[in-house]
Amino acid sequence: MAKSGWVIGGLISFFGLWAQEVFYGDLRFRVAPPARTLAAQVEWHFQNFQGQEMAWDLGPGLEIDTLAASVGVDTFWRDTAARKVYVRFSVPLQGEPAWIRVTYHGEPRSSGFGSYEVQKHATGWCLWTLSQPYGAPDWLFCRDGLSDKVDSLDILVSTPAELLGVANGRLIQDSIDVQGWRHRSFRHRYPIAVYLIAFAASNYVVQEFPVQTPYHTFTLRNYVFPQDTAAARQLSQQFIPYISWLEERIGPYPFASEDYQQVQIGWGGGMEHQTVTFFWALYAGAVGA
Repeated sequence: MAKSGWVIGGLISFFGLWAQEVFYGDLRFRVAPPARTLAAQVEWHFQNFQGQEMAWDLGPGLEIDTLAASVGVDTFWRDTAARKVYVRFSVPLQGEPAWIRVTYHGEPRSSGFGSYEVQKHATGWCLWTLSQPYGAPDWLFCRDGLSDKVDSLDILVSTPAELLGVANGRLIQDSIDVQGWRHRSFRHRYPIAVYLIAFAASNYVVQEFPVQTPYHTFTLRNYVFPQDTAAARQLSQQFIPYISWLEERIGPYPFASEDYQQVQIGWGGGMEHQTVTFFWALYAGAVGA
């Protein structure tokens, strides 16, 4: 009986964790490379959580400034070695929708393939995130893992005016305030794993190419360093005919309503973040990764 009770309790715990759903994120980041510092405000909406204490993820190097929730926060504490933030709400949750909002700042650590990096290139600096496999908490307050996907995101990337920020989804606003900060807002309306959430900032040149396939029409959009625009244009034009070839064999590109962005960074490879592939070398194997 004791063993059966342990198994049943474990299954309840497992499926309770699986049922917890983070369904919306409002993510706001402010960066100014070459500085590595990050200032962020992150708000997550979730449901199906039962209890009064909830664990979140955030790495060392980042200081929490404020932490609030729709049901109030009694207290919170951190285990930086485990990259955990434990939150005790003012009242227990019974599965109803709720939100948690955190502001924080600091210099993120970097892990894996370079989860948070700043690097100089020939005409400027580039800052980017690349969280695969487990690097998201290095820079993003989140619940990291593959048991849940966030249904919807709004991402704001703020930089000095001479730089362009880019993130998952469709650009919906680009403005410069009186203090000289540029604010670019992106909207993503497809379920997404946390490790595929990403942003970058540099002195990008934007190139756009219309793409038409038997399934849909969308825009291929490059964010490339100024010194590499000619090579990027040539390779993108060579790549476009293969999009239809790929769709005929593996199915239509699933995010056409938000176009397809290719973003140059300083890491020597490619990472297929949802709607926004990051790449470094300008060669046919990386463009269109």
